[in-house]
Amino acid sequence: TTGTAGMRTAGPRAGGPRARSRGPPRWKRLFSARTLRAALALGAGIAVAVAAYRLGAGEALGAAGVFWWPGQRRAADELRTRVEQAREALAGVERAEAGALGAVRGREHELGTRTDWVPALADRLRRAGWNDDRIVADLAAALALHPERVRARLADPVLAASDALPAELAGSGVSAEELIAGVRAAVAARSAQLDSALMRHERAARGTADARAEAQQKVLDAALDARNAGVRVGTVRRVTGLSRCDVVALPATPPTARDAARAASTRIADGLRSAREG
Repeated sequence: TTGTAGMRTAGPRAGGPRARSRGPPRWKRLFSARTLRAALALGAGIAVAVAAYRLGAGEALGAAGVFWWPGQRRAADELRTRVEQAREALAGVERAEAGALGAVRGREHELGTRTDWVPALADRLRRAGWNDDRIVADLAAALALHPERVRARLADPVLAASDALPAELAGSGVSAEELIAGVRAAVAARSAQLDSALMRHERAARGTADARAEAQQKVLDAALDARNAGVRVGTVRRVTGLSRCDVVALPATPPTARDAARAASTRIADGLRSAREG
């Protein structure tokens, strides 16, 4: 009886319930929340991709790329940076060309004002005893103008009263022949300045054409790299300004659903390994 008295009697155990473990659930030990969300998103994308292939939309889906790919956002940001850099470099070259073109127009205007010199020059030549026929002939030769333009200026009553001479011709005390020689020298100097401005603009225009071609190639290279990194066609088209046909025609090999599944498997395995080691 003594031995049986010390033994536990049959029936429910006396006392309260046993304490349960307060650690995280087992699935949280194996997967982080971020890894689980990525896996779920990838699974949904792969399911849509498989459904699209079975419904005959394989080519369109292959051209668009997978819906999610590791590093896709980083690749899109890099695409924007490269496109902005190419456009900024081109804008600087275009500003230089615009400045050269402005210089050309200024020189053209300066040379074009030589017709306004005619009334004042004719008045001084008349005082020197020249007749109108000689004035028209010599001024036309010195100003590099057609004689009829010189005659029309002299016949205009409004322009006949103007006294618009450049500083190098406004001085007095010179003979008629010296005045004509000074006119010829002033026109030659302005013509040389215009020729120089035209040459600078031509060089700037060639540089702009080369810069445009280089910028376009940089944009195409950036678009190709972005497509290879899994950036979708719509994003590439909006960032680069290329047409959809141009983007689709790029010789890119965007990631497929199989590539995405392989990358996700690698990422999940890395997450599991980190969880176990942690």
